[in-house]
Amino acid sequence: MIICLANIKIKINNRFDFIKKLCRDYLCEGEPDFTVEVTDDELRIERELSGEEYSDGYIESVCIYRKIGYRLPEFDAFILHSAAIEVDKKAYLVLAKSGVGKTTHICLLKQLLGHKMKVINGDKPIVRFIDSKPVVFGTAWQGKENLGENRCAEISSLLFLKRGDTPEITPISQNEAALLLMRQILIPKDEQTATKALSLADRLLKTVKLYSLSATPEISSAEVSVTVIGE
Repeated sequence: MIICLANIKIKINNRFDFIKKLCRDYLCEGEPDFTVEVTDDELRIERELSGEEYSDGYIESVCIYRKIGYRLPEFDAFILHSAAIEVDKKAYLVLAKSGVGKTTHICLLKQLLGHKMKVINGDKPIVRFIDSKPVVFGTAWQGKENLGENRCAEISSLLFLKRGDTPEITPISQNEAALLLMRQILIPKDEQTATKALSLADRLLKTVKLYSLSATPEISSAEVSVTVIGE
């Protein structure tokens, strides 16, 4: 099977049907830019790390996306652990550690903005520089809630989410944002490709607006975020 992610064609030598169903909205034809597949040892190691409750197909899909991520910097792209939304043809990425409340926050934003807002990807979108502009792309890997669709938009802002007692959003410096951003990027094992990924991350920080967002699981937090969405 061949899929298209961030305008990159990828051949997947899959063993299980799970990933074909997962990627049904991203299937394509043509000459692939690269090929990925998973070995027996990689499946075994991932299963040991993930636990026995997951299917072989799911385990394979996790390994496949990681391998895709390791190749992306060659194409000026990388996987960024975040929730990406689109409003008025601009993208806004909410970043936080797992469990802090990214999904909750984008659901509150959806409640507030309605049809004006689209969810590009709720968990692991791809960021790619195209014509010197940072663009975020949806992928089939959308997190537990399966939020997202096959669409893309130029990135306007990064919102670094943290829990707080009072909703508040403030601009932050590139240096402050860099420490937070590095925790959310898939870094390839190869030194040269890893260096490229870090360079792309630095480029992103220099291109978009950066905010720290202190939030609660209440609609008032979404109202605070809306003050910078659309700027």
